Amino acid sequence: MAEEALQETFSGATKALFGTLGFLLLMFGGEVMLDRLEPRYALGAFLCLFGVSCFYMLWSAKAVRRRLPVGDINAVAKSPWSWLTILLVFVSSISLWHFVDTNIWAAKVSFSPEWLTQDRQRTFKSGALSIINAAGNMGREQVETVSEPQSTSFANALVDLFIVSSFHVRDFGQGDRVGNPPHRLVPGITVVAPVPSLEAESIRVGLERIGIQTRRETDISRADKHVIVEVGPPP
Repeated sequence: MAEEALQETFSGATKALFGTLGFLLLMFGGEVMLDRLEPRYALGAFLCLFGVSCFYMLWSAKAVRRRLPVGDINAVAKSPWSWLTILLVFVSSISLWHFVDTNIWAAKVSFSPEWLTQDRQRTFKSGALSIINAAGNMGREQVETVSEPQSTSFANALVDLFIVSSFHVRDFGQGDRVGNPPHRLVPGITVVAPVPSLEAESIRVGLERIGIQTRRETDISRADKHVIVEVGPPP
């Protein structure tokens, strides 16, 4: 089949734009579905379908124009309400993208030891050590872990992960490496440490690499400088 030459016109530029957009959506959709840690098939399939539609959008527009009266198409194109609607849809899509990606399509984190697979453990270790290697040395701050009762098993698994990643873990005595918090913990994981703290930032980067978003807090009332990882109820 002979290739169609790209025309140096507005129509040709539009075809190239839609082709590039479709290619990028297909690549990103495939990457999302083939993610080793958190494959998101629904989002990937949607992006791939949207990418394929970009390639055929101009062809489908010609088919629609042949079926609709020219006068109706011109009236829609000239109406300011049509362009205002398109602009509102575009702005709303950009505004809601983060919410949809975080609350609907985002991979769910399970606060259970089984969720910390070998792949996630290696990803955490490489992410945490990348910060330490960039700093040039490992700090000497200890890492203290406290948790709510329903998250204790996951907190123990995190402590094992901290140890194999070369962090200095604080022991509460009698082999208990996870302590009881002095107050009720908020859902999710909060890292409390002075600023700056190499250990705190390394832990946060490692956790974010495996899909766990953390909060960063500073307790100015403490005289010590060790890091506290608060494991609250599952978010």
